[in-house]
Amino acid sequence: MATITITNAKVNRVIQDMGFEVAESYETRDGDIKETKFTVWTTPNNIPAEGATVNVSGNVSVRLEEYNGNKFARFHVNQPTVNLVSSPPAADPFQTTDQQVPF
Repeated sequence: MATITITNAKVNRVIQDMGFEVAESYETRDGDIKETKFTVWTTPNNIPAEGATVNVSGNVSVRLEEYNGNKFARFHVNQPTVNLVSSPPAADPFQTTDQQVPF
């Protein structure tokens, strides 16, 4: 089984009680910024908040999938070790909204 280490990846999406999706950014030779996304499968108590930055290492698997006639590879990380690098910023409790309160 191949192992992978992903550093400074941002948590894009949380899959309730099952895991989360991270994205690793890199720059191509042409100067474009690209992302590689990984789905990390873990226990509910090991899932960071959306927007957090994490380091992940674990067993990697790749599945070939098709969507609207386009084929692509989907990366999965199993049995991960997750280390929190930074938490997402907290919401401002005094932030005002434009919504009216119905009374």
